[in-house]
Amino acid sequence: MNVECLQPLMKALIVKEFLRHSNMDVRITVTSCISEITRTTTLEPPYDDDIMKEIFQLIVKAFKGLDDMSSCLF
Repeated sequence: MNVECLQPLMKALIVKEFLRHSNMDVRITVTSCISEITRTTTLEPPYDDDIMKEIFQLIVKAFKGLDDMSSCLF
């Protein structure tokens, strides 16, 4: 897969305003998008190691919040 077409989206998703947003819904949505990018670009790492570490930490935090049955993201 040619990831060139995904570059603008990939860059937009990893800005600190999204990765560290105060709203958990925003962080989970961003995490979901990044997860799909990672899944579709498995042959080429989509981000450098530092960004991937932050993304995986965000994914773990998102999983911790998914037991909230009152959340629209449940």
